Amino acid sequence: MHHIKLSRIISSKIIIFFLLFYITILQSAEILYEKDWSRIISGDNATQLTRGVNLIPYPHKINEKILTKIFNKIDFSDQSAKQLKAWQKGLLQYGWAQFENEPEKNKYQAVQLVISGNKTPKLYVNYYTKSGLVLSACFTISGKQLSFKKNVLSEILDQSVFSTVRTAALFILKQEHFEKQFFEHILNLDYPGLEAVKKAYREGKILLAAHETAEYFRRKKHPVWDNSTPIKKAERDAAADKILRHEFSYGDSTIYMGKRIDYRNNPTNNTEWLWSLNHMRHWVTLLNGYKNTANEMYAQEFNRDVIDWTVRNPAPPFRLTRVPSWRNLDAGDRMAMSWPHSFFGFMASPSFQTQAVQLMLASIWSHGRHIEQFPSGLHFASNWSIVESNGLADLGMYFPEFKESEKWVNTGFQRLSNQMDLQIFPDGIQHELSPGYHHYCLRSFYRAYDVARKTGTPIPPNYIKTLEKMFEYLLYISTPARQVPPTNDSNSFNIRDWMQIGYDNFKRQDMLYIATNGQKGEPPKKTSILFPWGGHIVMRSDWSPNAWYLFFDAGPTGVNHQHEDKLHLDISAFGRIFLRDGGKGSYIPNKWRRYFISTQAHNTIIINGQGQQRIPQKETHRVANPMKNQWISNENIDFSSGTYSDGYGDKRIDVTHSRYVIFKKKEYWLIIDVLKGKGKHEFDALYHFTPCSLKTDIVQNSVATLFNDGRNIKISTAATVPLKTKIIEGAENPEQGWIALGSGKKAAPTAVFSGSTELPVMIATVIRPFTGEISSEIIIEIQKSADKQANVIVHFDQSDDQWIINLNKKNHIMLNGKDENAVVYFKRKEKGKETETLMVRFEE
Repeated sequence: MHHIKLSRIISSKIIIFFLLFYITILQSAEILYEKDWSRIISGDNATQLTRGVNLIPYPHKINEKILTKIFNKIDFSDQSAKQLKAWQKGLLQYGWAQFENEPEKNKYQAVQLVISGNKTPKLYVNYYTKSGLVLSACFTISGKQLSFKKNVLSEILDQSVFSTVRTAALFILKQEHFEKQFFEHILNLDYPGLEAVKKAYREGKILLAAHETAEYFRRKKHPVWDNSTPIKKAERDAAADKILRHEFSYGDSTIYMGKRIDYRNNPTNNTEWLWSLNHMRHWVTLLNGYKNTANEMYAQEFNRDVIDWTVRNPAPPFRLTRVPSWRNLDAGDRMAMSWPHSFFGFMASPSFQTQAVQLMLASIWSHGRHIEQFPSGLHFASNWSIVESNGLADLGMYFPEFKESEKWVNTGFQRLSNQMDLQIFPDGIQHELSPGYHHYCLRSFYRAYDVARKTGTPIPPNYIKTLEKMFEYLLYISTPARQVPPTNDSNSFNIRDWMQIGYDNFKRQDMLYIATNGQKGEPPKKTSILFPWGGHIVMRSDWSPNAWYLFFDAGPTGVNHQHEDKLHLDISAFGRIFLRDGGKGSYIPNKWRRYFISTQAHNTIIINGQGQQRIPQKETHRVANPMKNQWISNENIDFSSGTYSDGYGDKRIDVTHSRYVIFKKKEYWLIIDVLKGKGKHEFDALYHFTPCSLKTDIVQNSVATLFNDGRNIKISTAATVPLKTKIIEGAENPEQGWIALGSGKKAAPTAVFSGSTELPVMIATVIRPFTGEISSEIIIEIQKSADKQANVIVHFDQSDDQWIINLNKKNHIMLNGKDENAVVYFKRKEKGKETETLMVRFEE
């Protein structure tokens, strides 16, 4: 659709917030022409409203020659004969028509033609682009004559949502086809309790039928949400008052959304904010305020917003992935959370009017129909599918009064079970390998299960078993502070509430122990663990809040929300996090988002200044088999390893990094890094600290934290080549020395141990937590040894520890000229005497 000629005759450009691409829940739109991503559409008042046709269309029989002249003037030269006939039909039958592209396509536009005027028809032409710019023209048609005049803004842009009707409720309820749709196709009038509704409707008493519908839901004793009368505990509620003022929090600032909340207006630079707004969590905030105060102002605001949103945002007849009000993800979230909660909660209020109740029920039904017909993914794994399927199952259980409820419940659970099979590894980890998104998916799986229990709905047999494994993953991955590590796109969050839920459902004493922070229950049986499919490894000393804890990522990239972080590790001890992931930052695609995703923001190694490159390689995202020969755990040591071999930088620098992690329980960690490849390369071993002061010894290549309370950690490093040690904090070119805090960031020191050499090279690092005075000197000696094994001696003040490790992860080491059936050998000498010997092997 060209607009060159149109733009020449237009002298003004205006920016508006405009609704596009929707038909109503009433299915009153008529698609006159459709091909690929484009369509010409028209229809009755409901369709006009959702397309922003603010003039009252007045169909006129227009001379075809005049219409052709108009088309020529606005350059419809690329329109086919079928399209021209579609335009003509819309104008003659309805008085308006609109050409529109699917909004997700980059070249997005809409051209709207509206005929208005009683005696002298005028044809208004409005051109909309993705940016919201509008070019407009007005043609006056008098007989066979055609003239053009400049539009007056007020003529075409009445921004009132109900510009052509008195109220939304009256508008909806007076449409005969909606009445039939609601009472004959949406509600099951034979459902027990709806007898009065059925009688009123059969007698033609439509308003009475609507009233009886609302009264039925007011009386309903629902097993999930509370619809009890509020108890006045205070006059006002501060959080609910903010919603009354249409004030929303964004980071440290407050956003005022105007007299009426525009759910498509994003005053931030973060698309996530607008999507979250359409989850309607603020309705729950209003409900909480109402329950605590009995203040009808909160219910009145909810009533107004229900009418406004449902009329302006009917379900589209196709799947959308980027429009905030109808992404499947958001539609499913609304049905599982804010909508049923607020619907039943506000039933106690007389301010929740009959018409709004009916509108909201119709919109809830349209959510179910939309999710069923246009799913995000059935045969491929998608966390969107989990959320939307949860919403579909939940709304079917919340509202058995809908004719399609039973089908939606069955479909929802079928899809949820399918996504469990597709996304949850046998070790219980969701395949994005991000604890935050694991929890996000677990929450949806659990909600459906919880509502099913409370409503007596049958649950698929595999469901409960998989659900318990997902809870178990959170338990074992948790830090001593009962938080999850922020690996991949995950924020750190406390799991104690979820462990209480786990205990309530599975009666697990270890979950109760975490939920009560050790006050009840029993500690988990394992202190350290490998998740062999996800590749997440935890080494810990015990389950106390002061335990020593290491998280090691030796697994695949993960499906979506990935970081270039293989072989990264986090460490905490004495109740303090010392080494950590940089975090995810915000999803705004800028240099900081790129930094926090990159290897440079993680505790691993970069080559020639370049990071890992797994994300573009889909074959690295999942594994077909669990890890083998990479895990030993006993009362004395934990041992694991991992390898990265997928290239560094855009040119895929061919260097392989293998990392071996040994935990000498309650003493220290030994990290062995081996780099292999051809030629000479620079390498940087990175260790990111939480904000703190550091003491650096560039001669001994050691770094120690300087917390005043004496709880500290020391890192000492050596290599088969000379190393240089430096600390980088808050650097911007290139970015280094930052951690993400919410959507912002904070400078934090990064220790960088650098070298340059012909490969191969070995780096040995001791990480030792300590209390009190600064830790004594640690000297690391890398000795020559048999091929394919490492021989490292760690010298302390009072002892020398020798470690021999098979680098091929096999039960075979050479010790004093003899073959030993072990993968790790340890010997300690104190004052020249051998005091401890360990030899460990993989289970055959």
